[in-house]
Amino acid sequence: HRSWFSVIRDNPFTPGQTDVLGVVGKRYRVFQNEELLDFGDALLEDGRWETAGSIKNGTVVFASLALDREIVLDPSGVTDKVNTYLLVHTSHDGSVAVQASVTPVRVVCQNTLNAALSGVKQSYKVRHTQTLEGKIEAAKSALGLAHNYLDKFEAEATTLIQTEVDDDLFWDIVKSLYPEPEVDAKGSMTKYENKMDTIW
Repeated sequence: HRSWFSVIRDNPFTPGQTDVLGVVGKRYRVFQNEELLDFGDALLEDGRWETAGSIKNGTVVFASLALDREIVLDPSGVTDKVNTYLLVHTSHDGSVAVQASVTPVRVVCQNTLNAALSGVKQSYKVRHTQTLEGKIEAAKSALGLAHNYLDKFEAEATTLIQTEVDDDLFWDIVKSLYPEPEVDAKGSMTKYENKMDTIW
């Protein structure tokens, strides 16, 4: 026999209303949003909070701290600056562990969270059946390797920005990503040509 519990919160917009964020097992440990931020503070002392928010009706929360590393691509040309962040996020429905990651993506919504997580090379996770106590040093050690990732990111981005793309190569790239329809069904050729005009 297994016991199930509801994770609830007081609705921040409707006084007296309680929201069920998820249904979890008896081993599930609730981490309050404040604990997530304390975890981030402990990982990056004297860090500066950049963003924070909740998505999926409050079931997923995130926050990001600015790292003191700024990558400048093409410093003598476009001087494109890439900032890096320590992202911490978790869920209140059992779908996501407490996770800390290093990313060049500034997370402000679901799309940017997805983008940040899809490219993460270094992260540290704590399951909701564990405790955050005693995890700080292990997380710092794991995330310390992130500078290697940032070095590689900077090198790859520098190579890309130094690669010239003429019109022929540009159209080869576009057509590989958006090939011409084999059959002109339901106006697909007209849509394709309009898309090509827009890209041009």
